[in-house]
Amino acid sequence: MKNIAQNREDEIDLFFKSIAISVKKLSPALINEAKMKSLKMVFELETRNTSTFVNLPQYSPAPSTSFPSQSLESVDVNNDYGNENEVNPHEPNYIQL
Repeated sequence: MKNIAQNREDEIDLFFKSIAISVKKLSPALINEAKMKSLKMVFELETRNTSTFVNLPQYSPAPSTSFPSQSLESVDVNNDYGNENEVNPHEPNYIQL
């Protein structure tokens, strides 16, 4: 297993060494551009890779005309909807077993 991982690292190292050889042949301005574009690309790939692991479900409510729109600033997160027997119309109704 370690041999496979080592081989993979060697392939990646070889790839980037060959890219470095090509980039070194460019003018200084193009070298800077290659460095910036490479950095940007790697950053974007790292971001995508991170979001793949963190991929939280996105909630987007269906459009509705029955409820007025409400900004986050106006939502009272501490609001309880009366006693424990009262149902919150905005949350699922679970039955306790």
